[in-house]
Amino acid sequence: MRSCNRVFIYFLSIFVAVATLSLGSYFQKSLINAPITVMGFLIPAIYGTLVGFLGGFFICRTINLIYKLKNKNKEIEQEKVRAIEHELKFKKLFESAHDAILILKKGKVVDCNFKACEIYKCKEDALEGENPLHFAPQYQPDGKNSVEESNRLLALAEHGMSQSFEWTQQRGDGAGFVADVSLNFLQLQDEIYVQAIIRDITDKKLNQQKILYATITAEEKERERYAKELHDGLGPIFSTVKLYFQWLANATDEKKRKVIIDKGNKSIAEAINTLREISFNLNPHILKNFGLKSAIESFVEKLSENRELQFNCDIELEERLPLDIEITMYRVFTELINNTMKYAEASNVDIHIIKLDNQIHAFYRDDGKGFTMNEENNYLGGIGLFNMKNRIQTIGGDIEITSKPNEGMAVKINLELKN
Repeated sequence: MRSCNRVFIYFLSIFVAVATLSLGSYFQKSLINAPITVMGFLIPAIYGTLVGFLGGFFICRTINLIYKLKNKNKEIEQEKVRAIEHELKFKKLFESAHDAILILKKGKVVDCNFKACEIYKCKEDALEGENPLHFAPQYQPDGKNSVEESNRLLALAEHGMSQSFEWTQQRGDGAGFVADVSLNFLQLQDEIYVQAIIRDITDKKLNQQKILYATITAEEKERERYAKELHDGLGPIFSTVKLYFQWLANATDEKKRKVIIDKGNKSIAEAINTLREISFNLNPHILKNFGLKSAIESFVEKLSENRELQFNCDIELEERLPLDIEITMYRVFTELINNTMKYAEASNVDIHIIKLDNQIHAFYRDDGKGFTMNEENNYLGGIGLFNMKNRIQTIGGDIEITSKPNEGMAVKINLELKN
């Protein structure tokens, strides 16, 4: 473009020079009505050439200036378009965020996204000009005054110190909720703002409470079960041994003393076996020494000897799994078996565990009387369904439990092993 302008200006300058030269000669001849001499020709020629080139120079400068102004206007328009595009992208991200975002100036809301209105259950104009942290009960759970503490936290954020904390708030309808709040310093055109990101974690807190309750309940039931085993298993045996010692102290007949000693030895041996079984249930040594496959097969083998319950156990594990996974899987499967024996009235139990690449697939099924699956009836004997799911989820797995009346129960567990 610039090359074309230069060529154009060059020819234009020559044209102006020649035209000026011709006009000068013409006017000279007309004015003095005399023939053109050499000097008479040169003077107008030099004058015309100077005027032509000066005119071309100024024309060139003028066109270049116009061209630059045109490009500058084009750049300004492009900058405006880019600014609008950036603003639209920011607004889209701002409005589509899953968390409430509020922009505060001097502790008051000057802008907020749609999610903020949704969380607080009020319109945007109800939030603007207000401090959202003041939408709270008078005191926080830790006993701090809500207004005083929120003002302190905002002041710290305004001085560039980001804040992150949990905050009990109230919605527009008066309902309370727990929020995870993040306050961040912003400076735009020499103005100081605070960006507040607020996430409703009420459901998360409720789930944590449920997990804690289920864990405590399961632990208490475990303690009750082992206390009962100690009381009902070892208690009578030791009482019997005590009686044998009393009889032995009063017996004078050698033959009778021998009989009492033999019975006492048998009772002590029985107590040792009972104690070993309780110890195995608390901390099965075979699990730590030989792994999940051997531990479940050993557990099933002991039950098969004394109960009218047939087990089909197929475990394809060629190598050991991480200990936390083995312990969790063992606890879940033994609890499933115990629940089947206590409540299901089943005749058959199928257990399948297989490792494919870095995936563990486990399946448990009984043909018992089953139960109706619903939120009110999701309890399985000594361990709640919620707690069972929590155990599997703690090791990064998924569990699916299905059951219908008179159709037994089925449990599927999928777990990805991490490096």
